[in-house]
Amino acid sequence: MILDQEMTIGQRFKKYRKEKGLSQQQLSEGICSYSTVSQIECDRALPSVGTLEKLAERLSVPLREILGEQEKSGDVSFQLDLLRVSVTKGDYKYALELIAELEVQELLEHQRHVLFLCRVECLTCTGEPQVAARIATEFVQTQEKQQTISDEMLCDAYYKLGKAYYYLRDFEKAFSSYEHGYHISLRLENMTRTAALVTLHLGMLCGQLGFEDDARQYLDIAREYFADKTDLVNLARSMLSLAIATKNKEILMEALSLYNSLNDIKNAYIARQYFLYYYESQVDYQSAVNELQEIAFKFDSELKDPEMSVYMYGRAFMVSLKSGDVELGEINLIEAERISTKVKNQDSHRIAYLHRCKALNEMSKKNFENAIIQSLKSSELYGKMKMYSQSAESLQISAEAYSQMGKFQEAYEVLTRVNKLLRRDGRESYE
Repeated sequence: MILDQEMTIGQRFKKYRKEKGLSQQQLSEGICSYSTVSQIECDRALPSVGTLEKLAERLSVPLREILGEQEKSGDVSFQLDLLRVSVTKGDYKYALELIAELEVQELLEHQRHVLFLCRVECLTCTGEPQVAARIATEFVQTQEKQQTISDEMLCDAYYKLGKAYYYLRDFEKAFSSYEHGYHISLRLENMTRTAALVTLHLGMLCGQLGFEDDARQYLDIAREYFADKTDLVNLARSMLSLAIATKNKEILMEALSLYNSLNDIKNAYIARQYFLYYYESQVDYQSAVNELQEIAFKFDSELKDPEMSVYMYGRAFMVSLKSGDVELGEINLIEAERISTKVKNQDSHRIAYLHRCKALNEMSKKNFENAIIQSLKSSELYGKMKMYSQSAESLQISAEAYSQMGKFQEAYEVLTRVNKLLRRDGRESYE
């Protein structure tokens, strides 16, 4: 509930603290001195936005509700810090409001650059990644020529460009952007949060593309940084991605535990899915399938993420098929197909995975022509996203189907295409 905007920041802050049942000492513990809390409540001084954000998190209240309209009275540096925090927290509506307010103010050139890069990320995450990619590309090209901004800011620009391309599912350009950002980060005297983020995302994308050795290298660097800074959200992300790339059960369970402690339900489900798929399925496949079905249902009904629900049902199908339970597999595949009609982006890698499942299902029933059709659809979708190892894995199903049909020349031609994809990619698939 938003409190009366006529109240001061200190008055609002004190009211929230008392509602939470915390003393000044309890609220400040591990964040700042209790005298800092006292100064806030007496409206004597405000600490950094970073400190305010940590205090707001402990109060379970959005920082903007504490600041109210008074955030506009802060100096430009304070407002820019507030903008950065809003973008980091994913509060893009509020961030865009701040951007609109700051744009009309007199800003220094580097402050306008900060404003621009925050706008790029907001565009990416509010449905306009194509616009974000275009203006970010123009920005980095100009800055590479002029060299008027710091390496830190240029690294951030490439990070945001990579993120825009990732949202566009152009993984090749996303990889190139993250890689540029990473190499620029190596010029920095010390590892910064921006450098760690670009390293994390480069590692995560390497994992998706099947570059496991590279993924391990980058994710280890990111994990070490975020652990040192006690950035639990990004620590969990780096650990989960590292566990996926290395298939390390211990790291996976640590990531799952961390997501549970953060009450991050969505990512906890994703981490749990990997445990079920790789480990529980080897002990009790029916139990693994049942829980995967539950997770799939929750993604659709509670989290309103039908695309991830389709993927979870696909994983349940794969576990069933590998365990020889074709009937159970088909039940999950039917659910995946039903929910896939709700997915807006029919060219996503989750839909490509569904077509792979359908191809394997047709293979199990010896419907080889249909298997080839689904295999080619899956391979084509993965290929569009430059996920060449995944594309090759789906295409191999066609080669097997042709072989089963006695069409060995066609099988040979398909395998030649598979080899070309793997050479282009340079790594094996890990999914």
